[in-house]
Amino acid sequence: MNLRDQLLKAGLASKKDVAKAEQELKKQANVEQGHREARRVVEAREAAAAEQARREREAELIERRRGAAARDASAIRELRCRQILRAHQLRVKSGPQRFWFRSFSTTEVWRLCLPERVAEDLRRGLVAAAWVDDAQPEVVLVPRDAAARVSEFRPELVLFWNPEGASADPAERLLPY
Repeated sequence: MNLRDQLLKAGLASKKDVAKAEQELKKQANVEQGHREARRVVEAREAAAAEQARREREAELIERRRGAAARDASAIRELRCRQILRAHQLRVKSGPQRFWFRSFSTTEVWRLCLPERVAEDLRRGLVAAAWVDDAQPEVVLVPRDAAARVSEFRPELVLFWNPEGASADPAERLLPY
């Protein structure tokens, strides 16, 4: 026995009052149902939000991977340039000829004391001065081929090179100093 039946039996409510209350409850239920969205609309909205969140996660992951790949590529270029410069570095003794050039950071001027033959090769473009940023940063002299390869990867490391002055004559070779 429900509450309505109990109220009717006890005489606390009439059938008319019960019918009126039931009618009010139905009206209220209809109003509430009209404000609620259909289940499929709610599910579609939730699915769209989940899809958007998935896309954002994927985009963030892709961006992180690109950043890591760019850092790796930069480190590889740096290592490759350092290897080229160290492998092709010319061992030159100090000489009377002074050769001035701007430093890597372009804030100061550096001087190399070179033998006359090396200074002439430097002016003619057969030799280039480059910056090696190792544990002990220094300026090294490298042949024009090594300077060309380094300038492909990191042109700012080549401090002085006169590529237009270089002769294309294969008979003109750089002899060891």
